[in-house]
This record gives sequence, C-alpha cells and structure tokens, in this order.
Amino acid sequence: MAKSPQPLINGHRYGWSSISLSALGADTPGFVAFSYKFTSDPGKVRAKGSRVIGRTEGEDDIESSIELLKSDALVLIKALGPGWMKKSFDIKAEFGEEAEGEPIVVELFGCRITSADASHSKGTDALTEKFDLHVLDATVNGVSPFEEE
Repeated sequence: MAKSPQPLINGHRYGWSSISLSALGADTPGFVAFSYKFTSDPGKVRAKGSRVIGRTEGEDDIESSIELLKSDALVLIKALGPGWMKKSFDIKAEFGEEAEGEPIVVELFGCRITSADASHSKGTDALTEKFDLHVLDATVNGVSPFEEE
C-alpha cells in the first residue's frame, strides 16, 4: 500500500477550487455541490450458533448527486432533451492541485436523474437545483470500486 503523502511545506491540499466537473462531455462550471457514494452490501451466512460463518457476494451500488446553479441546471436539462429524467449521461470530476501531484479523476458512467429538487427561498444566495443520480458504473483513476464480472 502506498504511503500517505507527507505534510507539504506550503500546506496545499485538495479544496473546493481544486475540483473541475464535466457532464455530457462539457465543462460544468456552475456546480455548487457534488457527491458520490460507493456501497457494497455482502449477505451474511449463518448456520448453527450466533456468529456469521461466511458472506455472499451481495450487492454493490453507486449513488451520486450534483447541485447546479439554476441556469446551469437548465443547460443540462436542455442538453438531455425531452424525457431528460430518462436519459443517461456521464460525469467526470477531476481533483487537481499542483502540489498534490497526480490528480484524482472520478468518472461516473450511465448517470440517470432520479429526482430534481428546486427549493427556493428569500435571501441573497443564488438559486440552485439538486439532482439525485442513479449510476451504473464508476472508476477512480481508472480503477473500478468493484470487481469486474
């Protein structure tokens, strides 16, 4: 296993400004939030007694969400076209900081919008729209989080 990077002299680490995001192959500068989650839920095998004696392969899942400025959300919706919640698209997020060395590239494949949440209220913040996504596959720097079948 690779060693964790040592503290840097100038202290630069990945921050919000280190992230660039593209959807449908186009730069998406108006994102205000991005999350992804990989889960693996192995089945528990039990027999006589109270202890788990093994596990099944179980089920793997990938979830994600993006929150975009209202105008960028409309750009995405228009790019997907009619039936936009039924269309699939890819997302690429790159975390780059010169002092960190190699960038981290997270690619989400076959993303489909499962919910669109546009809650607006009085205030000084820009309007946004959040999209929850169902994701078919993903890689982190080209490495799948789950074994290939």
